[in-house]
Amino acid sequence: MYIDHGDAPAFRRVMDHFTILRDGVSRNRGALVKTIGDAIMAVFSDPAHAVEAAIDILRNIETYNAQNPDAQIVLKMGIHQGACNRRDAQRTPGLLRFGGQPGGPPGRAEPGW
Repeated sequence: MYIDHGDAPAFRRVMDHFTILRDGVSRNRGALVKTIGDAIMAVFSDPAHAVEAAIDILRNIETYNAQNPDAQIVLKMGIHQGACNRRDAQRTPGLLRFGGQPGGPPGRAEPGW
């Protein structure tokens, strides 16, 4: 993407994508836990809020794509229901790691540039 569009436009597109994701999570009673490259991990107290956030995010991605036909964002999302465990990183004081139960990854949203 950076080669095809140039550094500044590609970086703007990545920042736009994070804004859409972050706003969709917060509007639907969620909290952003962390970013993972160009993906995010978010938590919700109710699975219905996660579904509402996903729909909200997809609608806003659709609007963004209509306004930016040469800079389309393709998004892949998944929702995991279950406990999210906090695990302190062993060798880095102050660093927190989060993970879901075996059997499925935590909820995620990642672009398909």
